[in-house]
Amino acid sequence: MNSSRAATEVHFRPSALAGATSSFVLIGATAAMYGPLLISFSHKFHLSLPTTGAVISVSNVPEYFSSAKSRIVMIGAEKSTINQ
Repeated sequence: MNSSRAATEVHFRPSALAGATSSFVLIGATAAMYGPLLISFSHKFHLSLPTTGAVISVSNVPEYFSSAKSRIVMIGAEKSTINQ
């Protein structure tokens, strides 16, 4: 029972925890700025609020692909180091 429990435990160094926390705070701050921007963008470009929200949401799509691509690269690097 201890061996399976030890295999699933995850430990973060304090610097890694601080980095992850600051990343999520930055993501939250960026997302919080979209609310007030929707109204100003909709007035500036003469769009409805739903259309403006869709445009801003679509602008984030490349980030999802780059994130998935980096995960695939990391998994490939892990497999190549294990096989050596």
